[in-house]
Amino acid sequence: FSDPAAALYRELNIPYRRGVLLHGPPGNGKTSIIRALGALQPNISAMLLRPGARFDDNDFVELIRDWTKQAPAMLVIEDLDSILTKMKVSTLLNQIDGIDQPGGGLLIIATTNYPDELDPAINNRPGRFDVVVEVGPPTQPLRLQYFKRCTLQSLGTALMEELATTTHGLSFAQLREIESLSGLIAVRAGRRARIPDDVREAAKIVLLSH
Repeated sequence: FSDPAAALYRELNIPYRRGVLLHGPPGNGKTSIIRALGALQPNISAMLLRPGARFDDNDFVELIRDWTKQAPAMLVIEDLDSILTKMKVSTLLNQIDGIDQPGGGLLIIATTNYPDELDPAINNRPGRFDVVVEVGPPTQPLRLQYFKRCTLQSLGTALMEELATTTHGLSFAQLREIESLSGLIAVRAGRRARIPDDVREAAKIVLLSH
């Protein structure tokens, strides 16, 4: 979203529009990534699609028309698989297929928790969603970074490393639940501060539920 970028796309005869599909289990930051992108582009129009009960194909056609008129602009479609229960796949494909504006500057970002349920025509063809990114559960180094930056860090590095090792497969949202639940366990015990065993108990509960 800059004049030099637009000029470069035109010089190389590349459509100045891109589609990005973010997929992965819930709670790992797909929406947070989109919010961060929005914050980085405060002067770019952004539209968010969260359809109501009466949403249909005609509404989507009108949305795409409005989005392209606002270029440069971003369009965010959250839970793409859910939206496709309210409209035809062909309508989606026809509307976003090769879409471009004379000045360009169009970015469409969609998210889904269930990529396997999408029609292959959606996520396996460039020109619709050119980039498909998996946003999966955090790795051990990322889990360690999370715990070192949260309110549990005062309990010591050794405990943070223990948590990072024992929480394999959990989402960021579940790591946050360990943080919250450990505080509730401390309150239940009549304490005003967590102790390491509170955190271990919280982690055990979250792992069992997972």
